[in-house]
Amino acid sequence: MKNFWYCLIAMMVSTTACKEKGKDFYNLGMSKSNHKDYTGSIADFNNALEVNPKYSSAYYQRGLSKLNLKDFLGAVVDFTKAIEIEPKCADVYFSRGGTKDALQDYRGAIWDYDKVIEIKPNNVDALYNRARLKYLLKDFQGAVEDLNKAVEINPKDAEVFYLLGIACLKYEIPHMYSNAIDAFTAAIKLNANFAEAYYNRGIARYQIGEDFISDYYKAIEINPKYVEVYFSIAEALSYNNDFTGAIRNYSKVLNIFPENIDAYKKRGYAKYKLQDYRGAISDLNCAIEINPKDLDSYCTRGIVKSGQQDFYGSSLDFMKALLIDSKNIWALHLQGEAYSNLQLWPGAIHYFSRAIEIEPKDSYAYYMRGLAKIKSGEKDSGCMDLSKAGELGNGNAYFNIKKYCN
Repeated sequence: MKNFWYCLIAMMVSTTACKEKGKDFYNLGMSKSNHKDYTGSIADFNNALEVNPKYSSAYYQRGLSKLNLKDFLGAVVDFTKAIEIEPKCADVYFSRGGTKDALQDYRGAIWDYDKVIEIKPNNVDALYNRARLKYLLKDFQGAVEDLNKAVEINPKDAEVFYLLGIACLKYEIPHMYSNAIDAFTAAIKLNANFAEAYYNRGIARYQIGEDFISDYYKAIEINPKYVEVYFSIAEALSYNNDFTGAIRNYSKVLNIFPENIDAYKKRGYAKYKLQDYRGAISDLNCAIEINPKDLDSYCTRGIVKSGQQDFYGSSLDFMKALLIDSKNIWALHLQGEAYSNLQLWPGAIHYFSRAIEIEPKDSYAYYMRGLAKIKSGEKDSGCMDLSKAGELGNGNAYFNIKKYCN
């Protein structure tokens, strides 16, 4: 019996020593981690876990070190092991959720944030991150619910109000646009230099017919290199036929981002509307140089050439577009129009027929094919096409039926 007690006491001393030794390795790992020596810290946490395989904090900290080294899968494994040992630690779920987010496992990350909120219902960071992921998964209602809860808990975080506004915008219904404006306004009150909040408030105001341009200008006053704002201003000006103003703003985009193909395309089209055909073609040439596989650039350049009555040149551009995408309805329509303008009726009929094969309810293709058939002497067939176009809603069809078919 005496020997038994000696052995028991010896085992207790040994276990205590192991735990202390494990803690020593753990402390060394923490020191190295604090100095950003993540590789060294992992080695120390490994030693701590060899001594004490149930050391949940060592798994957690090793996971954080792996996370800092972008070993995301390794970090998830360590966080999972820490959770198995200590399943009520919100910080570990939060870190694993963030790591799954980095791996684009958004649903898995949401599950982890669910657990954080279950343990700590007022954790604003978890609510915010879960809302952001729901937004990415197009669960806008879920995102709005989480963000409303977050701003109730902490009404002093401009970023939370901003994301709430963005989520409300996605509903695309009038009363949610008003909610979005309220959220962006709250964000601006908390951060007067929040350029993104001004810009998106402008978008929401535009949607419900309120003055929006002042918000756009405030955004670029704060951030003079805010490309998206110049684009939006240019689009608004184009919509109101102020192509000169639109060109000015697309030019500002190109001053900031000289390789922006969309700015070249849109500025080129605005120049076309002002009958600056040479300037338009120059811009579209630049767009094609940036991306020789951009179908829109060829189509738009072809439209400009049509404006110059260069129907042969436009047809070549539309053919290049169709070599990129042979089933593009827009390009097929444009090529059919080019052949019609060249009075090459069989070619026009061919391209409009291809459009109809792809989209059997294409009223415009029926209408244009009908006219081409009539011009080529196929009156009966052409009139049938015009009738079909009229049935599908083409208002010009019946006028031409009266003109050619009666």
